[in-house]
Amino acid sequence: MAALQTAERALARTFLDAFVEAHTLQGAADPVQAGSEAVTRADSLRAFIPVLRQSHVVATRPLAEVLPKLGDRHVLLYFATAEAMWLIQVAEQRVRLERLATSIAELQLLVDRFLRDPGDASAADELGTLLLPADVVLSKTELTLISTGPIAGLPFAALRRAGRTLVRDHVVHYVPSLSALAAIAEASTDGGGAPVVIGDARGDLPGARAEAVAVANELRVAAFLGAQASRDAVRAADRARVLHMAVHGGIGIQGAWLQLHDGELTSSDVLQWSARSFTKSIARPILASTDCGSISSACSKACQAFRRLSTERGR
Repeated sequence: MAALQTAERALARTFLDAFVEAHTLQGAADPVQAGSEAVTRADSLRAFIPVLRQSHVVATRPLAEVLPKLGDRHVLLYFATAEAMWLIQVAEQRVRLERLATSIAELQLLVDRFLRDPGDASAADELGTLLLPADVVLSKTELTLISTGPIAGLPFAALRRAGRTLVRDHVVHYVPSLSALAAIAEASTDGGGAPVVIGDARGDLPGARAEAVAVANELRVAAFLGAQASRDAVRAADRARVLHMAVHGGIGIQGAWLQLHDGELTSSDVLQWSARSFTKSIARPILASTDCGSISSACSKACQAFRRLSTERGR
């Protein structure tokens, strides 16, 4: 239990570090442009800090208060130290700790290899074996993941276990910490509105368009495509029980972003949107897939960062 509390405190700090890192990417060589980017980053951080201080998601809470709020969720918390990766399982208020059979350096190499070529079944098998060892019993259909270090941006759903990708048997959720998950569990769940599906905002992602249409058909709604895939469409999803987005994504000087028809939707935008009904809806399922045909490391990290930052105002 002490190890879990230590990990929670570290994750609270990691959340802020990740946001700051996203805002301090190397800028242009031109001094004028670099200065302009520095001002933009500073403005974004200035807007973010007050929200952080008021956050129910970032604040670390006592485990005795957090664990009962997790219900029957099965949580896998991956915590990186200088030399090792640890897995902490939380299920039914019981905690189990184990050191994974790999070093941080070895794991980083394998993650990089997989992100360069997500079609590499061998890398997917190796990562699945390392991160989901045989003694980890995945009895729940839904899994909640908290990941740090070299696997912070890893798309777990694509990993393979016993020859099957994880997504074939499980719904995978990502949260920044157990305290954040508890805050989300406490958030209002009375949003029973129709799902919202957004895709191919710029008209240059036929695969994303097909995905959005297929998902919308499955959910029995019409997809917002092209010019309809706007920032207003996202913000209007205040009562949607599911928000699915298949668009371009990346990381810029204002943090992680998703490309909509009328501009980028950044993590900073989500943090600053003040409509309480919208920020409550963020606590509900959000599925964001981007144009990661190769699922590059940067793109994967952007998706992960957006998910994490979007939960920030989940209460």
